[in-house]
Amino acid sequence: MIDSVLCIVDLAEACIAERNLSAGYVDNFRRAVRSLKSHAGHVVTICDLTPELVNSFLTALGPGRSPATVLQYRNIILSLWGWASDCGYCEPPVCRRIKRPKVVSPIPIAWTAAEVQRLIAACDSPWWNSLARTAYDTGLRRGDLLSLTADNLRDGVITLRPSKTPNKIVARRIHPSTLAAIKVIETTKFSPRANSDLLWPWHQGREKWFSDFRKIVAAADLVGTFKFLRRTSGTLVEAENPGAGQNHLAHSSRAVFERYYLDDGMVAGSSPMPPELR
Repeated sequence: MIDSVLCIVDLAEACIAERNLSAGYVDNFRRAVRSLKSHAGHVVTICDLTPELVNSFLTALGPGRSPATVLQYRNIILSLWGWASDCGYCEPPVCRRIKRPKVVSPIPIAWTAAEVQRLIAACDSPWWNSLARTAYDTGLRRGDLLSLTADNLRDGVITLRPSKTPNKIVARRIHPSTLAAIKVIETTKFSPRANSDLLWPWHQGREKWFSDFRKIVAAADLVGTFKFLRRTSGTLVEAENPGAGQNHLAHSSRAVFERYYLDDGMVAGSSPMPPELR
């Protein structure tokens, strides 16, 4: 039975509660739904959810947001619409009637090892210093790093099942200097780990985390995000051992590694060339 008065904001919360979603995706999910409500100028119910409304919403987003963000919002709204349909609240969406922005992936840019060294020097606490070093050594994602416990670290090797590929077991070595940096945060003076088994517990929220990291990046006179450490790690492993970067980042697809993580400019020195002309 179709219930046309259900509010999509409430539906979004019900949808989120049923799914195992990352904190970041949940934030984006809620943001997309709130943006649609703001665009409509009123409470949006299931009966309001039409291709015309969604398309006008996506068009209005265009001037202020990147095509990738518009595409993400499109997918979120369609995901919510499809979930509501599965629950029997409405008819299913006709996806081909919803405009799809063309997204051209930017060329991946990574930090050099020297730039990462500047980032490390700019870290204002042992917590950030050890986290950045570990991200550089292992290429692990932020979420995976922040979920690590002392049990994941043994004899200088971090072993885990990555959140995005839980069917895989990944083992990554860390440098002795990184291991020493991790041990510093275990001391009484700096330890934020009281009452926590996590290596890097964080209790101040996502926005504070990203804000603090942006300040470190700015202090190092760099441009980029935490993902740049993952790109750098994969790119430098690829430069040392062609073909190994994909495995280092635990990507099942070589195409994903090359499209989003490999900085070709940093590995060009090892690329084959024709003989030099006289």
